[in-house]
Amino acid sequence: MQHSFTDFLRHGGNGQYVIARRDGRILGRRLGLSLKSTFPNYSALRADFSERLDQVISENTRMLLNALTPPDTVPTVTEADLRDVSDARAEVLDA
Repeated sequence: MQHSFTDFLRHGGNGQYVIARRDGRILGRRLGLSLKSTFPNYSALRADFSERLDQVISENTRMLLNALTPPDTVPTVTEADLRDVSDARAEVLDA
């Protein structure tokens, strides 16, 4: 896939840049980060990632509970005893 340089400056990468000519030199500087969520099916991809993240959280919870409870015993550790990871989940989705 090939794009022109001006198209890349306008739409590519993960930030916004300004290129200016000063004193016979070309200078560029980064203005800041910006999300490039303009690619096709962004919302569907994000929803799929969110579902996969929920599956991994569920699998990890089950594995931890199985590891912390010896076989053939009454569970002493429940899901409520584990750390709530909803804040970490939200942070991952925001990133």
